[in-house]
Amino acid sequence: MGKKIIRLTESDLEKIVYRVLSEQSNTQTTYGQCNGNNQTRTPKVKVVVRTKNEDNTVPDNVRFKIIAYFDSTKSSEQVYKDSLVELKKQVDKELRQSNIIGRYKYNLVRVSRIIGSASNYLNGPLKPTVDNKGIEIPKQKLNQEPYVNLPGEGDSKWNKNMEYAKNRWTNMLNYIKSNGGSLGFEVDASLSDPSNIQSFIKDTGGCIDEKRDINKYPTEGQAVLVEGMMKLEPIELTPGDIDDLLECADGLRIVVGYFESAKTIDGIDFPKNKKTHTCNYATFDILCNGEPIGISNMNNNLSQKRTLKNGEKIYVFNEAPKAQIGKNQSGYNPPTKSGGSVFTVINVPTDKLKSIIGRSKNGKIKMSIRGNSESLNRRGEYHGDAPMVCAFVLDKDGNKRIVYGPKEPFGATGNVGPEERSMGSFNPCIETKVIPA
Repeated sequence: MGKKIIRLTESDLEKIVYRVLSEQSNTQTTYGQCNGNNQTRTPKVKVVVRTKNEDNTVPDNVRFKIIAYFDSTKSSEQVYKDSLVELKKQVDKELRQSNIIGRYKYNLVRVSRIIGSASNYLNGPLKPTVDNKGIEIPKQKLNQEPYVNLPGEGDSKWNKNMEYAKNRWTNMLNYIKSNGGSLGFEVDASLSDPSNIQSFIKDTGGCIDEKRDINKYPTEGQAVLVEGMMKLEPIELTPGDIDDLLECADGLRIVVGYFESAKTIDGIDFPKNKKTHTCNYATFDILCNGEPIGISNMNNNLSQKRTLKNGEKIYVFNEAPKAQIGKNQSGYNPPTKSGGSVFTVINVPTDKLKSIIGRSKNGKIKMSIRGNSESLNRRGEYHGDAPMVCAFVLDKDGNKRIVYGPKEPFGATGNVGPEERSMGSFNPCIETKVIPA
């Protein structure tokens, strides 16, 4: 079969050239034709709350990521406000889900990454620096259609638009400094700009975000991304916060004692203390948020004798008046032998709980111990091998919600003096385990 030869007349060639030029012209003119009708998205916020204690009850800081979008009908200040409100909302949600009750001031201490972006439009299409996914556009491609004839760097409109992108973070920071206080935010004096700052003009089809073709350009151009960290600093509780905490804490019991061997008390398993304890110098005041709630007498040397001035010998544990302090405490469980287990279950009454919680700034109940000044001591100090500590709430249904321990807060090391020594803290709304009724 012979080859088929197509002969084109001069008129045919003119038509083909005209069609190609026409198609190229159409391609050029459709770019920058802005017929969309879009709503700019609300701020996107992600947060991770980190705690500073092993039972995850004391919030320390928040790592966050914000992407805020700017539309032509809303002021930048309103965008910044909306972003901060959403950030606080997300942090509060995380705290609630962890049953952490309290109010916190958010102190911006570090910014690790910033990206400021503008759409490639300002009184007409502009040459972008990145595509709609944020990927840098090669210089070779920018010298081709549809970008080649668009105003670029050096043009007053392009330069102005790039300045908008660069200034988004600075303006947001200034807003936090000036107006953040009303929302609970402040900027730490040590805050410095991060090394990772990027600014670019994004390809949105040569249109403002509201008018772009979202099928071709799904991502907005007018935006700022900020990643960083805030410290959570507790502030005074509101009456509502106190009511919530009171409801959680009603029925609070605190167990303080020495356990020669593992023991189960009301369904709660207490481990054996790490060290042995046999003395009569272990009578302590127990405090919550600095307020005394009871006495724990952990004396357990039943064989110790003392000779009085008249020559009479007495058993210290049973007969010395200073060794008896706290034995009349409701919940006291005496030892049955020298060196034996001894503990007290202290019932914290509801009226005292209100005062204790009112002393808290972050919803925490801090337990402490100090040697009872009227009891026996050893050269001004009290035996520190004890205690073992547990806090639980006996709720209205008879369930036991363990909110602390059981554990040895001192690790069986060190004595206790007449001054207070911390035994740990807990939020009464956060249980580590529940023992059913």
